[in-house]
Amino acid sequence: MRPPLFIYGTLLDRRIRFRLLRRWALHLGPKARLSNHTCVYVFGKAYPSVKKNSGASTDGRLIYNLPTSIISILDDYESPEFLEEKIKVNVSGRMLSARCYIAKDNVRLSKTRWRHNSRLWQRNVEKYIRCYFSPSLS
Repeated sequence: MRPPLFIYGTLLDRRIRFRLLRRWALHLGPKARLSNHTCVYVFGKAYPSVKKNSGASTDGRLIYNLPTSIISILDDYESPEFLEEKIKVNVSGRMLSARCYIAKDNVRLSKTRWRHNSRLWQRNVEKYIRCYFSPSLS
């Protein structure tokens, strides 16, 4: 069985999650924390990635048992700037293996922290949806 997917950033927003994952968006697992990484904007973009940062952490959720069809949709959503990597996350004090989409080394990252519950994201989420989703996904 594949390890669960650790989601953070735009995928924590239920509107984005439902557009991509459809009914699988309801299958959120436990809260999880990725240690020694911070969630920052991809430079010049409205979405984030995580980058290594000693002492920092990024909160997210796990999703288990995603079918291949949904993983393909996520690969398209995250590509070409992101790769799926194996990571370890903390879930209620236990370290678990997971998968996570992280920006490739050649992607320039901002120093500005990204928060899914920030006013900036809440003001811009609908614009993000219009810009990043084709009519077939909306």
